[in-house]
Amino acid sequence: MIAKSQFADELMRFCEVAWFDLPLAAAGRITGRVDDKSLNEAGWKTYEAWVSLANEAANRLYANPAFGEATGRAFETALRLQRVGDALASAFFGNLWPALGLPTRSQIDALRGEVIALREQVANAPAAPESDHSAETRAEHAPASGAWPRALRNDASHEKTWANGNGKQRVAA
Repeated sequence: MIAKSQFADELMRFCEVAWFDLPLAAAGRITGRVDDKSLNEAGWKTYEAWVSLANEAANRLYANPAFGEATGRAFETALRLQRVGDALASAFFGNLWPALGLPTRSQIDALRGEVIALREQVANAPAAPESDHSAETRAEHAPASGAWPRALRNDASHEKTWANGNGKQRVAA
């Protein structure tokens, strides 16, 4: 009986401050009879009553054994549904991804690693000379073989062949 009385007291306190004190302070502020401090105090009093009422309601709800059992079953069901969803997604996408020819997560991660390594190599590469583009000057300033991608130009076909340290090549027009 004490818990019901405490909840009823909190509810009555909230109704009193929310329906009487706060509107009266707001009306008094609008008419100029009350200063901002009184309105501010009424607002905080209403806020504190609301928090106290919500706290008491939550305490009563959590003390209810039926609520505890229901939330426990809801959590178990949600976890089971999550496991079923994960299994269905992996079965569906596990077969769909290769069929569409899309890259996997590990392939994307490997590609990102290669791009980061290339960025570091380009950032650490010496700057190309601006005025003299002769083969001798390029050979002097070029890093060791395989240290960074190098461009080989075929003047007859106007194509560039890019070769990296692993010997992989790519032709670009």
